[in-house]
Amino acid sequence: MSPWTSLLESLHSALIDELIERHPEPKPELGMPIRQGALKFPFPSSDQILLTDVTLSWNSKVTPGFIIVALDAEAYTKLRLSSEDLWNLMQRRAGSEFIRRGIQPIFAASQTVSSSNP
Repeated sequence: MSPWTSLLESLHSALIDELIERHPEPKPELGMPIRQGALKFPFPSSDQILLTDVTLSWNSKVTPGFIIVALDAEAYTKLRLSSEDLWNLMQRRAGSEFIRRGIQPIFAASQTVSSSNP
């Protein structure tokens, strides 16, 4: 399995766990992310977009990439979290999964590239 797949699955699992803990009833119905053939930007309704550079190394190669966390106004209101707060919670939850999967992502400081909420 690609380290990038491991990274994304770990973060996805952490996100699901965080959402279920915050909103146990009704339990959110969430599936696996859909792999896209090309970069697909968040919906225009996303008013909080967080961008974080990430670097993974394996097989003597270092590959850069990035993670986008995008929240629309409704998500912001329901979660009572900014995209940065959610990202920090996801990283903490995913840490043990990174270790289990044998990956060591290096995350740069995140940047909010668009925001209309405090």
